[in-house]
Amino acid sequence: MTPSEAEVQRLLARLVDLLLTWSYEGTLQNESLVRTVASQCGRTDVQVTFLADAAVLTVGERTLSFAKQPIVPALDQVSQLKRLLADLGSGELTAAEATTRIEMLTASRPRWSAPTQILGLVLFAVGFGISVQATWQEVGISAITGLLVGLLVVAGQRWPRLVLISPFLASVMVSAVVLELFEHGMIDGGPIQLIVPALFYFIPGDSITAAGLELSVAG
Repeated sequence: MTPSEAEVQRLLARLVDLLLTWSYEGTLQNESLVRTVASQCGRTDVQVTFLADAAVLTVGERTLSFAKQPIVPALDQVSQLKRLLADLGSGELTAAEATTRIEMLTASRPRWSAPTQILGLVLFAVGFGISVQATWQEVGISAITGLLVGLLVVAGQRWPRLVLISPFLASVMVSAVVLELFEHGMIDGGPIQLIVPALFYFIPGDSITAAGLELSVAG
């Protein structure tokens, strides 16, 4: 059964909103993905344009605009979206059912609990710290500063506005801890190697790389 124009509009609107929210690592494939889904629904007159933090979708005579702060999606949610699109393409889902699944995916809670996420960020900081300086001092300081960053990141899930200033707050907290220890002669060597590992979480390396790729393709 061919979906109505309203059903297609709702599906594509939810899909564009989700893809834009997850566009932290680039928008290069999003436009073709939306057009593919539209074609599977029997619509070939769909126009869509993605930017880093905005998108415009036109279905028939209706045009919708979107604006989001891109984030890094959880890998399990990415897998769920891929399965959803595969089911839609094979005809196992109607447009309305696909829309409902996307809404459920958007509203789903993180797979891992807050303590587990904090532990993951601590391990990330320690692992990166060892690659910078393989000493027990690095392990200890990275664990402490990684814990501070982990608490801040998880708190941002409850208070979204905190995310906007998290990099600044994390830099202040981590630097203050390390420099205070350095000032009292409790650490050996320079403090920079002890500051960087926990803060590396906030460095958008993937985003910068993806942006460079898209600029080269566009050029």
